[in-house]
Amino acid sequence: MTAILQRDPAQIRSLILDSPLPMFVPIDEDEPANFAEALHIFLERVEQDPTGNPRYTNLRQRFERYFTDLDGKTFSSPYGAYRYHLQLGSQTATLYSR
Repeated sequence: MTAILQRDPAQIRSLILDSPLPMFVPIDEDEPANFAEALHIFLERVEQDPTGNPRYTNLRQRFERYFTDLDGKTFSSPYGAYRYHLQLGSQTATLYSR
């Protein structure tokens, strides 16, 4: 959001700066890798859990299948007078309104 604010401040009415990171940190570029690493660590620990809770059996595969199955689906959400649609592809996500 700060990048948008820098490029076109007239389009931003208000902004809540709640990040502990300074503006020069490339959060948009780094976040996917950080999320993937955290998810990997979490799923590894679930797999090594000595309690063996059946609820978490094959959690990694179920998680991956859930997101793989979203390919090609469109989700809609009303917002004010507009209706926004998010169409997911294997490599892209497209947001549009009608």
